Amino acid sequence: MPDFRPLRAWAGATLLAETEIAIDRPHVWGTQADIERLRRKIDVWAREARIR
Repeated sequence: MPDFRPLRAWAGATLLAETEIAIDRPHVWGTQADIERLRRKIDVWAREARIR
């Protein structure tokens, strides 16, 4: 089975980069708290992938 941990960390970081741009716009699903939770999860994924 392939190791998907690096992919998961990359995908999360990409989602974060795209979401942060729109977070302050009206009718956006996310809040700043959502961004912080995602950022913490990406840190965990990056450590698991031994990227950080």
